[in-house]
Amino acid sequence: MTDPPPTRPHAYLPITAGAVAFPYNLPIRPAVRSDGNATTYELTRRLGAEQPAAWDAYCSAVRGAPCGATAIFPAAPGTLTALGSASTVAAFVANEGNKGSIGYTNASYAMEARLPTARALNGAGY
Repeated sequence: MTDPPPTRPHAYLPITAGAVAFPYNLPIRPAVRSDGNATTYELTRRLGAEQPAAWDAYCSAVRGAPCGATAIFPAAPGTLTALGSASTVAAFVANEGNKGSIGYTNASYAMEARLPTARALNGAGY
C-alpha cells in the first residue's frame, strides 16, 4: 500500500539510508531571525542550492520574485515568527509556552538553551 500524493506543495528531502519520519502532534511554529546576518544568508543559500524550485516558489509568493541567498529571511506576515537575533530565536524555541516551535540559530545558542538539534550535511558529507 502506498500513501496518496500530497495535496499541497512539498519538497523531497534527500535520504540515503532509508525513510525518515518527522512525527509531531503540534502545530509547527517556525521562528526566523529578522536581523540581517550570515546564518540566514547561509541557510537561504543552502535552500536555493538544494531545493531551487521550492525556494524560488516560496520567495516568489512572499516577495513577488525569486530571492536566492539573502541575509534577511523573507517572511510573509502571519506565517513565521520573526525575531531579532540568534539568542532570541533560541530563547523562543526553548520557551515551554512555544510548543511546536522550530527555528535556526548558531549552534552555541542552541547548546546553551539545551535544545535538540539536527545537522544537515551536503552531498560531500560535510
